Amino acid sequence: AGKERYRTLPPVDGWRFFNRYVGRHLLYAAGSYGDEEETPQIYIVPLDHDWVVAMPLPHGITRFDAMGSDAVAIGPSAQDALGFSSIALDAESGAARLANTYLMPDAEEGETRSQALFYRPDAGSEGGVDGTLGLPVSRELRNDLGEFLGDASAIAFLRREDRILSPAGSLDSSAQPGDPDAADSCEASCVDWYGNARPIFIGDRIFALMGYELVEGRMADGKIGEVRRLDFTPR
Repeated sequence: AGKERYRTLPPVDGWRFFNRYVGRHLLYAAGSYGDEEETPQIYIVPLDHDWVVAMPLPHGITRFDAMGSDAVAIGPSAQDALGFSSIALDAESGAARLANTYLMPDAEEGETRSQALFYRPDAGSEGGVDGTLGLPVSRELRNDLGEFLGDASAIAFLRREDRILSPAGSLDSSAQPGDPDAADSCEASCVDWYGNARPIFIGDRIFALMGYELVEGRMADGKIGEVRRLDFTPR
């Protein structure tokens, strides 16, 4: 492709680069490992227009994803909270705006792989903008690369209604840090199998996979509650 096929975009600092196409928009940002909360802003590029939106957020970036026709930006804040920013996108006009931000206290991502996040739109929601989001999180904050190795202590759920994110509770792991049964050198289950923590939506049912635990939950009145759990740790 010749140079005329390329488009110059604002540069970003930091080797940890994140980007995602959501519909007719590109979102990107960058930061340094361990200091992602210092990411000053994200950039949103409407593919069919010649401008770029620079959008400051109250938290850094470790993940972009789609919520129906809109986007979510996720990352740590300076207050040891995990930020979820709901971003409204308009494919026709190219507009992008910050709808709201929810800061989950004392939490960080527990699994960095792309499919760790799942968003299920509500039936009948135009553009899928209303729905339920699930993401593995760790409540034990530490700086040991745990998010790269699958270190989820819970699957957190958020509801999105009228483009506003709000907490819907979590399904928690019963495993304790340092539990000898929690790791078996990949004999039966392993983070190398492309992640060992994720929310699972099957029909109307909701599950949380965390290592050797599978927990089923049920959403009622905007809150998740545990129904049953299975521990399949090899004995």
